[in-house]
Amino acid sequence: MNINRSFLEKCNFFNGLEILELTPEWVQSFTDSEGNFNYYYRESKSSAISFSISQNLHDYHLMLSLKKGTGKIYPLSLNGSFNSAEEYLNDRTSLGLNSVIRYEINSKVSHKKIVIPFFNKYPLYTIKSLDFEDWKTLISMSDTKEYKTVVGKEKTIAISKGMNRGRNSSNIS
Repeated sequence: MNINRSFLEKCNFFNGLEILELTPEWVQSFTDSEGNFNYYYRESKSSAISFSISQNLHDYHLMLSLKKGTGKIYPLSLNGSFNSAEEYLNDRTSLGLNSVIRYEINSKVSHKKIVIPFFNKYPLYTIKSLDFEDWKTLISMSDTKEYKTVVGKEKTIAISKGMNRGRNSSNIS
């Protein structure tokens, strides 16, 4: 449907609309489809933990609607205007790159106060629910510094490698 529409046509569909009121059920379903629970183990400094949703740049209004609560939209160079979004798209296209933007929450405090309570109340229904449970386990292990032991480090790495694209039918319980 959108394949022959220009970037501006896609963006202008939302232009002038207020920030969308997204229901919890909508966010729940959208996350089941598009969300990621990320954990990156780093030996030299603290691990990176985040919740993110990526979309094409023309869905910038949607990302702003998600951002109402907390989190950031990357690239940070976008200042909320479609002019900056179009410039970003043109720069990326000229370099042969895609036009993806990402909504991300990477604060452990926000994970505990917003993300975890939300998905505990509105559980995910797909395999992503297993990623969420693993992600919560990794956050808990991070809090207790379990990753600093040899066994904890191995467990952390094994759990994180089995999440998202690393999950297959043989490790679904």
